[in-house]
Amino acid sequence: MLAQCSISEAAIASIVPDAGLRLPTSGTNDASVGDVAWTNPGNITADDGTLATVVLALNQTSQYLVATGFASNWDPPIPNSAVVLGVMFAWKVGTLTGVDIKDQAARMVKAGVIGSTDRSVADNWTTTSAYLTHGHDYDLWGNASLAGSDVNASNFGAALRCVASVADTGRVDAVKARVFWVPMPVAAVALGFGPESWEPIGPSFRADRIVLLPW
Repeated sequence: MLAQCSISEAAIASIVPDAGLRLPTSGTNDASVGDVAWTNPGNITADDGTLATVVLALNQTSQYLVATGFASNWDPPIPNSAVVLGVMFAWKVGTLTGVDIKDQAARMVKAGVIGSTDRSVADNWTTTSAYLTHGHDYDLWGNASLAGSDVNASNFGAALRCVASVADTGRVDAVKARVFWVPMPVAAVALGFGPESWEPIGPSFRADRIVLLPW
């Protein structure tokens, strides 16, 4: 049976685990859109200075750089039955010579399909590689819902394209994913509020919502 009750921020935090920022096990090029393919896309599976690169002329765009296979690195592991509250991806990007490259598209990959919801940011990439964060702890990337089984699939991941305003080389060192989730049957369902209407407080959520917990 379910009981309706108020819950503190600390209690919410205790039932909203996340899997940390984790690396993928696969990096590939997707040629479905864009002008230029990535070289060495498999290099994005480690944050080690070994790069995936794309050489772009003026106004050219890259094809998609796709990262998948995060599930084996989740720690703690995410149960297939878990309810996912949000997903964040952090791409470590840079350029060879200037600040003339930026995101063209940043998407989630679900069941092997690159989604339509875009989370690209306006920041220019620089010659010093740095992580750019896309999404947040209550962002489902346009999906009505996500389950643990979705993010545990080998073909779940992230896809990134870039565009150049001046000829330059785009570089990606690594990408990391972070998943925020609650286990079932501890379903954080709040009086008709879905995750996208909750306001984050760090990795947790507002304490003044009413939630349903197992009793």
